Amino acid sequence: MEVVSASDEAPRDFARLSALLSPVAPSGLEHARQRLAATDREKLIGGFKKAFATDRRLLTRLIGEELVLRGVPPCYWHDTLNWKNASLSQRYDLFVGDLLWLRRWHRLHVQQIRYARYRRLLTGFDTLFYREVDHAFWAGRRPAWQLIKSLSLTVSQQWECAWLRSTPVQRKSASIDADSAGVLELLRADLGVVRRTAAYGEAEAEATLRRRHAIWRCWRIAGTASPTAIAARYEQLTGEAISRQLVANHLVKIRSSLKQKEMKTT
Repeated sequence: MEVVSASDEAPRDFARLSALLSPVAPSGLEHARQRLAATDREKLIGGFKKAFATDRRLLTRLIGEELVLRGVPPCYWHDTLNWKNASLSQRYDLFVGDLLWLRRWHRLHVQQIRYARYRRLLTGFDTLFYREVDHAFWAGRRPAWQLIKSLSLTVSQQWECAWLRSTPVQRKSASIDADSAGVLELLRADLGVVRRTAAYGEAEAEATLRRRHAIWRCWRIAGTASPTAIAARYEQLTGEAISRQLVANHLVKIRSSLKQKEMKTT
């Protein structure tokens, strides 16, 4: 049994999500969820970013729930995943958001978790879930890497999370972000020499550019050239289903573009 001293308690201005949800009438929550369910995906993500930045925590939670239901992982809810300046409440909400995703899409992962208290983070009902969240978060004293270890998260699962990311995953993510603008311009230059026709004009070329850049990013994240793995990541990122054959076709073009760049710099 853990003994919690006064020094272990959360700051007085820190409100757990359970305390924010409990005063709201169930009918009010249901009405809000219905409105969010009818909202466009991109508007939801934009609304989440604004709510998170302005500390509207209840709205952040409700939009996060809807994004999880739609298969949008927490890593795509934010413009940046650098949390050095995140407040205690924001880190707590990030943790809850990651857990909501894991509970919905990786529920069977519970079999890989050694400790009962951490297993309940993926299976417990609301009251038990929030109690275990508070225990695991420990008023912000327990670092993300320790939670990752206790939850036995795979690298693939960490990529889908916003906060539960190990240092190697964070470093690779930063590397992808650093390369992103350069790769985008490289792909743009290659498409610039493609002949335009009545059926393939500037709008179509721009759509191809966005798709190839997204596939490149998903390729780097997946860590494999498997069209199946990349297509799954692509749908998470864009909300658009894409065939494995189309991924394979674009990969050929992307690799060709990257190879030409390497040849020019060697």
